[in-house]
Parts: sequence; structure tokens; C-alpha cells
Amino acid sequence: LTNEGYYLAVDNCNILIVRYLTLTFDKNDGSEDIVEKQIEFGSTLDSLGSEVPTFTREHYTFMGWYTSSKCADDELVKSDFPFIRDAKVYARWDKIFRTVTIDFNYDLVEDAQIKIFEGTCITDIDLPEMPDREDEHLEFSHFTLNDQEFDLYNTPITEDITLVVQWKTISYIVTFNFNDGTDDKTLEVPYGSMIQSANMTDAGIEPNPTKQGYDFAGWFTTTQFADSDKFELDNEDYVVTSNMTLYARWATSSYTVTFIFGNGQANEQ
Repeated sequence: LTNEGYYLAVDNCNILIVRYLTLTFDKNDGSEDIVEKQIEFGSTLDSLGSEVPTFTREHYTFMGWYTSSKCADDELVKSDFPFIRDAKVYARWDKIFRTVTIDFNYDLVEDAQIKIFEGTCITDIDLPEMPDREDEHLEFSHFTLNDQEFDLYNTPITEDITLVVQWKTISYIVTFNFNDGTDDKTLEVPYGSMIQSANMTDAGIEPNPTKQGYDFAGWFTTTQFADSDKFELDNEDYVVTSNMTLYARWATSSYTVTFIFGNGQANEQ
């Protein structure tokens, strides 16, 4: 026998009137996932025990039940709060943040720490400024995690980690001016390295170019073409230390002309 939420119950031969309420639990994650429970008048979250739904949400921590979907701090439903009318409570979720330690692999700079929302990837905005090591001719190369290269922009962070900065020697641009009206070509060469003919060939640059009517006389650092300006390829005594331009020097080709006289004698000029 019921009437507007009141129920008759028998307890030790006593007839009791018990009022039941509807308590709605909203997961509050945009999924419209709700659970409705019929509870006794005056029940609390503590007294309901295992009847309270256990929701989970990936990358979030459940923080309790609240009286509105905004889940303001002053809207928390305390575990001993008695429900005396139909009600709806909302789960509050707080993001889980992970700590990413940046080891700069550089004695003069301390490690840095950044907080990343679990399940997301690191972006350039998140990263601290890298130390300037240009005076050492070094620049940032990549990050490693446990000695393996780390794909920074495509790896979601799911735990606290330490990323180690790896440095590489700065490369400089060597521009080759063929001094024949054709377009210049460029090659990247690490600081302190010689220019290798094989690398030039791989980059589509002819180490010993040709020009009709001229002989190639080498690469020079200025258009004065002084002997002191000559830059030798494949020679460890000649290394790249900054951006530079090398100019091809051309010498007019010389040919031998042989004159054969009627008496059978030859005279070369």
C-alpha cells in the first residue's frame, strides 16, 4: 500500500510507515550517465554504503558528490547529510596532473619541472626555455626517456617522467658560389668539421665543377682568390667554424698547338 512515496512495512509485528525517496546520481562528465536509487527517508551517503554508484573517469580523480553540476566547494554533500526529499547529486572530477622533469644535461642549469594534464601531450608552450650554448657550438637536438628518443609531441603523458635533453653540434651553412652565373648551392656542415667531397656529391653539389674553356682552380673564401684564401676539401686543416661562402676560381684553359712543317719536323707552341 503506497501513497506519494510512503510505504507500509511490518517490523516485529509493528506496522511502520516508511517514506522512500529518489536519489539520482549524475556522473557529470557529459555522458548523461545517471543512476537512480530508491532510498529511505533520512538516508545518508554513509548509510547507503555500497548502494552508492562507483563511477570512474580516465585521467580524472573522483572528488565527491555535489548539489549542482558546477561542483563548487560549498556544494559538497557531506557523507552524513540526511536526504529528506528527492534529490540529484553530481560527481566532481579533478584533472590528474603529472610531473615532467626536464634534465637539461648541463651542469650550469638546474632541472626544471612542468605539470601536464594526464593523457595529453607536451606542447612547445609547456616547455621551459632551453639554455643558450651557442658559445659552445651546441644546440638542442631531442629528448630521451630511459635512453630512448622520446616523441615529444605524439606521446601522451600517463605517469611522472624525467626527460633528458640531448645536445648536438651546431651546423653552419656553407654556400658554394660557382662564379659562372649559375645558382648558388648550400650544404650544412657541423662546427669544426671539414667539408667532404662525398657529402657535397650526396647533396647534388659538384666538388670539382666544370666550365667550358676554363679549368677549375679550387674553392676560395674571397673573390680576391689569393693563395691564402684557398679552402681545401677533405682536409682536416680546413674546418667550418661559421656560415661562409666559397667561390669557385676559374683559370683560362691552355692548349698545346703543334705545327707540322713540310720537312716533317714538328714544332709545339
